Amino acid sequence: PYEEIGLDPVTAHLVGTLHPVFTFVTNYLITPHVALVTGPVAQIAPAINAAEVASVLDIPLHFLDDPANHYTETWIRLGRRITIFFYEFAGHRIWGATANMVADLLARLPPA
Repeated sequence: PYEEIGLDPVTAHLVGTLHPVFTFVTNYLITPHVALVTGPVAQIAPAINAAEVASVLDIPLHFLDDPANHYTETWIRLGRRITIFFYEFAGHRIWGATANMVADLLARLPPA
């Protein structure tokens, strides 16, 4: 009932919006929103929509921002050169639209 991961909006407090992300494969334009979730992450019981989400990962931002855990590649899509972001975490490769959103979020955060 609450989008892709079943997050109750009462527990989420909107703090901003990221740049829209276009998906080249599915032809969607996604407008990501950033929210703070109240309470310990362990108390959030995701109800994953399997058609939309493979898994929910709890990854510290400092891990994602560490150059040892991410890289980019340049691909050609629709005749355009685009930068593809990749993040590696606990055997998971995060890339595509999700990685673009992560990169945008990290670029907006103040230095640690």
